Amino acid sequence: MRTKLAVLILVLLFALFSVNAVYAQKAVNLKASVGRYYFSASGYVSPYASIVMTSQNIFLASTVADSNGRFFLPRSLVNDGFNEFCLEATDIRRIGDSYTCFKTDAPTSDFSKNDIFLSPTVGLSGRKITPNSSITASGYTMPESSVSMNLGNNFWIQTEANSNGYYKTIIQKIPKGDYELFASASYKNKSSIKPTRTYKIESVGLLSILPSWVFLAVLFLALILIIILLIILWKKRHKKGGRGRSIHFPKFFSLHV
Repeated sequence: MRTKLAVLILVLLFALFSVNAVYAQKAVNLKASVGRYYFSASGYVSPYASIVMTSQNIFLASTVADSNGRFFLPRSLVNDGFNEFCLEATDIRRIGDSYTCFKTDAPTSDFSKNDIFLSPTVGLSGRKITPNSSITASGYTMPESSVSMNLGNNFWIQTEANSNGYYKTIIQKIPKGDYELFASASYKNKSSIKPTRTYKIESVGLLSILPSWVFLAVLFLALILIIILLIILWKKRHKKGGRGRSIHFPKFFSLHV
């Protein structure tokens, strides 16, 4: 009796696992069948940078560039109409990033885009400054590239990346105004594509930079100082004039003793 019961339990367990395996296989096949065409991309950015590819805010693939700054994003399955792709790169030291989108022809078969030179990653010491002050910009690109920092209105500065691809420059005496900063690079006579994401720089007055709580704190301290000065003045005049005299303070504050 016990033997028959054990055999029955084994049969039931086997049947249950078989059903689960069938449903799991269907689920895997369904997931793998999403999309119609394969898209791949390759190019260069900076040594060991991380690159993430998306389309219509949907993650497609990610990779890490090699020691020479070259990267290859494997084939990703996409649907009809997916012809705009975005690449976000982050340098090895996470100083900054770059974000670039580009369009391709509407796919009719498997397709790819190669030889993409992504713009340098950018990290800034600040984005809101006082007029005629400076900011430090740094990041990574291909080794020994020529790097340009562009703020618009013919305001730009040029520097060079070292053998590791690292660059750093100080943008000085930025006049008052709003700027959209982006970086570009030239490597072996090839220019990087213009990034989609720029960095807003505001050169404004000091009061605009200070947080509101700092302004309120300064105002509160000034009020405390005024009250202290009024008390000191009242004590001095009280000692000199004795009692029974009126001490005249500003119109908003009068004391009679």
